[in-house]
Amino acid sequence: MDHSVLPVILCGGSGSRLWPLSTAERPKPFHPLAGDETLLQATVRRLAPSPAAPFLAPIIVCAAAHEDLVRAQLRAIGVRPAMIVVEAEPGGTAMATACAIQAATDIAPDAMVLIAPADHHIRDSQGFRTAVMAAAGGAGDDLVLFSARPESPETGYGYMRQGRSLSGGLHHIERFIEKPARETATAMIAEGEWGWNMGLFLGRASAFQGQIVRHAPTVAARAEAAWTGAERRGSRVALAAAPGPSLSLDRAVIEHSDRLAMRTCDVGWRDVGCWNALWSASGRDPADNHLQGSATVVESSGCLVWNGGGPPVAVLGMTDVVVVSTPGGVLVMPRSRAQEVGAMSTALAVRVFNSAVDELGSAPQQGAPNDLHRPPLDLR
Repeated sequence: MDHSVLPVILCGGSGSRLWPLSTAERPKPFHPLAGDETLLQATVRRLAPSPAAPFLAPIIVCAAAHEDLVRAQLRAIGVRPAMIVVEAEPGGTAMATACAIQAATDIAPDAMVLIAPADHHIRDSQGFRTAVMAAAGGAGDDLVLFSARPESPETGYGYMRQGRSLSGGLHHIERFIEKPARETATAMIAEGEWGWNMGLFLGRASAFQGQIVRHAPTVAARAEAAWTGAERRGSRVALAAAPGPSLSLDRAVIEHSDRLAMRTCDVGWRDVGCWNALWSASGRDPADNHLQGSATVVESSGCLVWNGGGPPVAVLGMTDVVVVSTPGGVLVMPRSRAQEVGAMSTALAVRVFNSAVDELGSAPQQGAPNDLHRPPLDLR
């Protein structure tokens, strides 16, 4: 039996770990990081309908600041979404998913819903589509997570332990751990029964709603308020404000749920969440270097050198480093510290803001006292 699948594409976040390329104004889904098309466009194409995979037109969830980018990039590939849900404020993937499930219930209440980030890379699109359709047939009332084979003790992913067999090539998830410490991740990989969480979730709208209400009732209530108070114009839904903490679906729901199944999915998946992940997902030369733009390496290996505009960049005698040059900034670091870029870029943004405030405070203002200086923000 064929099961229609309604893709929900989450297109939020700032992608701060890919600074200086990814910025709040143009985050990573809107950049061509792993091919000629942007990550958003590649995700939408991957989930296009076909006779073997009856995907429905997607729901896109995005910030108001990125709505024009979403519309322009979808027009460029000739795709009309079923709905664009515009967030009033960042709420994390738990809130985005809860609101999207409200939309899915209105659009196709009997379809399976696939929650898919807009910033992942999957090399084998056909293999992934086949896995999704097989999982849709066996999901029942469970939420299905897709699992990739761990290649290293990555601390930025969730891990799931495979349990008893279920129908449709699925397995029960015995345990789920979100973003473990490196020592824990190393031990789990050595056990051999753990897989990476690919960040894709499949299930009936009622199954998502039930698990969110059970494990994150505050998120469910906020989503209900945001959806009920939304402004609607055609296929555009602008959510009402529903303030609260930003929570990931993994932390708020998945870690606590006992209704989880998994599907192993060897399709060349990468969460392009940091520069090391991008290096891993990209084609490389015989010395394991990946170069973009006007970039040169000499006697170097394992390097990612990304020139996003500006003068040529050259790297000499280096191993396993990242060098990124864009009009917005320059980054140089070991690949092993790629997960730290997000915190660094946030601190840098605060420092820039404080400098601007200092300049404003030191400049005489006509018609106002010259006492506009404010103390810098405490970065502790």
